[in-house]
Amino acid sequence: IHDELLVPSASVVFTSATLGNASGDSGVQGVEWMTGYTYLASDKRFKAGLYLDAVYDYKNNSKVFLSSDTRNISDPMFVPDVLKEVNPLIQKLGGRTLLLFSSRVRFEIATDLILREFEGKIPVFVQGLGKNVVEEFKKEDSAILIGMESFGEGIDIPGEKLQFIVVDKIPDVRQDLVIQKRRDFFEFKFGNEFNDYFLAHRTRSLHQKFGRLLRTEQDHGAILLVDNRVKRWKGGTMRTFQKLMEPYQIVAKPLAEACGEIAEYFKV
Repeated sequence: IHDELLVPSASVVFTSATLGNASGDSGVQGVEWMTGYTYLASDKRFKAGLYLDAVYDYKNNSKVFLSSDTRNISDPMFVPDVLKEVNPLIQKLGGRTLLLFSSRVRFEIATDLILREFEGKIPVFVQGLGKNVVEEFKKEDSAILIGMESFGEGIDIPGEKLQFIVVDKIPDVRQDLVIQKRRDFFEFKFGNEFNDYFLAHRTRSLHQKFGRLLRTEQDHGAILLVDNRVKRWKGGTMRTFQKLMEPYQIVAKPLAEACGEIAEYFKV
């Protein structure tokens, strides 16, 4: 076999849909990627990326609401107050719901309250309580699934069995020394670290969670994100956040109004 036959004539790079926003003009410059890019010879650097159109109709098939009129996320009454508004909506939907929590404490509080509210009425499946709760959830015509961070990535539940997702907050970036050094390096070498690194990493994680909703071209549904910290954001930060979250169109609404509009969307 000649050596030249072993050299591929073309390369294919598989990437994630969460690396950037819909148009590829925000959220793509991770410091890890940018650092390696600077070591390439200039003639080997690509001049522009190729951004393919979204496969799904996010504008018409997903309704996304952000509610900030809640208690502080560390308040013991945060979860009970949110579920007070959300549970009647879950009841009207007959389940078809995934609730995602980013802390063990909130996860356990929610699990207890959901089981007390729906046990014997709507099947409830909880991460860690069973060998494969996702597959068990998919066997039901309509059920409730409660999970933590790992359920925000990788699980695949297409069709009408999952049409409503509740997310307890906008994901955070670790605040350890390594991350701070990366942020400082990005600011010094490449650009605006808050928008292009810190906020971009957070929205990338949020894209993963939202991605549990639309799994086929026929899927549709609603997402409710709650986080009262955004009330302290400046207008520019919110606009950047919404830009980074494209093609999702995020509408800010008080919690009760958001639940009402989701009910109208589903006509329940």
